[in-house]
Amino acid sequence: MTINFLASATITQGAGAVPAIQSDQFGLQQINRVGFAAHTANAATSGAIPTWTAVEFDLKNNFNAGTGKFTASIAGNYFFKYYQLVNHATAGEYRAILLLNGSGITGRSIFYKINSNVHTTIQVEARVNLNVGDWVSAYIEVAPAAMAADAGWSFFQGYRI
Repeated sequence: MTINFLASATITQGAGAVPAIQSDQFGLQQINRVGFAAHTANAATSGAIPTWTAVEFDLKNNFNAGTGKFTASIAGNYFFKYYQLVNHATAGEYRAILLLNGSGITGRSIFYKINSNVHTTIQVEARVNLNVGDWVSAYIEVAPAAMAADAGWSFFQGYRI
């Protein structure tokens, strides 16, 4: 590992250099930022990780829309939120959680829908400590029917805090 502070702050590890400090448009220096946001027009079903039709941004290319998984490239504390629109679904209990490396983590959401033909949103938010290589995804734990989504109204996002 080499550290070069003369030209700009970079850390070289292995084959490539990684900026240790970046400046935003105002010249403010910040530690590497990590974050993503995605939304979907896909329906979500019970016992499944939702997939995403559009990635609004992904600062470090850590999010895979096809698998629905965010994989940490930098260790630290992260904040995630998942909102799923329930649109004209059947009555029953709907539950969503966040998964950390395939296991449920803090942030369980439970919603009981008494009537059909009603719009509502189930949501989960959680702060999670991640190591490099850990992955997080949204997960529909229980749903009596597919939860239909309207484009752009169901989303998953996270960022390093």
